[in-house]
Amino acid sequence: MKQLRKLLSLLLILALVLGLAACAGSEAPAESEAPAESEAPAEPSPEEAAYLRAYRLYYNDMDYTAAYELLLEHENGEYAPVLRLLGMCLYGADGACGLKKNYPKALDLFCRAAEYGDAPAMAYLARMYAGAEAADRNMDVAEELFAQAAQGLEEYIAANPEAEDLTLYLITLGDVYGISEDLKDESKVHEYYSQAAELGTRRRPRPGADDGFIELCQKRQRRASKAFIRKAKADTGKVNLTEAMSAAGASMASVL
Repeated sequence: MKQLRKLLSLLLILALVLGLAACAGSEAPAESEAPAESEAPAEPSPEEAAYLRAYRLYYNDMDYTAAYELLLEHENGEYAPVLRLLGMCLYGADGACGLKKNYPKALDLFCRAAEYGDAPAMAYLARMYAGAEAADRNMDVAEELFAQAAQGLEEYIAANPEAEDLTLYLITLGDVYGISEDLKDESKVHEYYSQAAELGTRRRPRPGADDGFIELCQKRQRRASKAFIRKAKADTGKVNLTEAMSAAGASMASVL
């Protein structure tokens, strides 16, 4: 009898030990996680903030000098949009307020921005190699750059429909399809100039802002429309203007 009680005691102790081990090994139930708070948008870097301010000066006010001076402190950085916009200021300067055209420096800035994959910078480089602004005119290099720029511009436009600098990408892409011999497409020229003009009007941040740029876009839009019609006439001998403008992505009212 004593042996039986001893055996039962041993069994109870063994069961208790095994039970405690099982409890120790089991994981505590996971606490329900609180829903993640939505993260606030990241603050732009000093270079990004300067670029956006300069972009507004360049396009809203057509003030190349003020845009250039604002970006100068970031000239030695690696933020491609800043390098490209500095180049654009020097490329398009008209001598007002002391800022003069400087093609060699603009070329250098565009090259640096293009090394980081900046599509508008590639487009400007291509223009310079296709024209007389680069030291060595080279159409092979120009067409290769135009092709790379077109791909990059189209990808950016598709992926960033709300980007503040979208008008820049639209009008630059229109330029590419108008200047490149290999990619020339008057219907796309008209399409992208029209989108740029419409976007500039819709996003006008304050009365009078963007007027200069909108006028530029509309001027290019009208020129592209007329070129599209001339091409249609040359191809067919006659043209239905309404159908031609519909194919170009605009109504007849934008031409007449």
